[in-house]
Amino acid sequence: LESDEVCQTSYRDRGGKYQGQRGVTLPKA
Repeated sequence: LESDEVCQTSYRDRGGKYQGQRGVTLPKA
């Protein structure tokens, strides 16, 4: 379940841009 943690930190590290979008497809620039 390490992949899940990495994904969470990924969108979280972006700067809270998708703070309200939890569990959605994150735009991989």
